[in-house]
Amino acid sequence: MDLPKELDEALAQLEELAKTDAKKRRVADRLDVRAILIGLGDLILQHGPEEASTVLDRTRKLALQLGPEWEAACHSEVALACSEHINGVDARYLNHPKYDFKYTIRGRELLEARLIAAREMKIPIDPSLIHGVDAADRRLEPFLEQ
Repeated sequence: MDLPKELDEALAQLEELAKTDAKKRRVADRLDVRAILIGLGDLILQHGPEEASTVLDRTRKLALQLGPEWEAACHSEVALACSEHINGVDARYLNHPKYDFKYTIRGRELLEARLIAAREMKIPIDPSLIHGVDAADRRLEPFLEQ
């Protein structure tokens, strides 16, 4: 399976970082993992985890090399994306005529990709974030039906 260019590049960059001596390298952060989580999640959503197994294995190996900083970066990225969705689907603004539903829907799709990738990578997500996302989805749903 050919990888999307952005995913392949993001994996390669973090693999290079992981090769650097741990005492000398910078710490991976959420920006480093964003393209990986989104790209991996999209692959899983489109083709299933079995088809994405090679990329999953590559990502798991990278996660082992980076250790706790990988998980911390993933937590940070997922938490930020969840918070953006939760805060963006504020009931006070959903009725506003200029509310940008397309932006919200695209953001939710990208959040779902992150969540799927995190699940497949066995990265635990704070249940309060998941409950918040679910509540935001319930607030948004009646407006999407219109």
